[in-house]
Order: sequence, then C-alpha cells, then structure tokens
Amino acid sequence: ADYLLMDDNRARKAAKLNKINVIGSLGFLLIAKKAGKIDQVSSYLDKLTQSNLYIDTELMAKVRKLANE
Repeated sequence: ADYLLMDDNRARKAAKLNKINVIGSLGFLLIAKKAGKIDQVSSYLDKLTQSNLYIDTELMAKVRKLANE
C-alpha cells in the first residue's frame, strides 16, 4: 500500500516518525474525486460532520474549495 488511512493525530505522528505515508479521510475523498470514483465530496463531508469525528471547520472549507464545491 502507498498510504495508511488514519485520522487520529497521535497515531499519524507515530506513523510519520516510522516513515509510513499517512493520509486522512479528507485527503482520501479528494483523491477519490480526482480519480473519478466519486462525483463530489460534499455529501461525504456532511456525513463526517454528523459523526463523532472532529474535523476543523476551516479544514472542511479548504477541502470543499480544493474539490471545487
């Protein structure tokens, strides 16, 4: 695998210290859209905001902008 998918900040830091490439949920969504696997990220972002996962609102806005949504 090219990346390890995880959102936990402490675990991401540990992975990076061990030279493991890490990608989070939002980055994964952007890659999926770019690859044509999904049409848009907005509905997935909306679902994530309804979950227990904390995502900074500025980061969400940045992802929407990068996805041209």
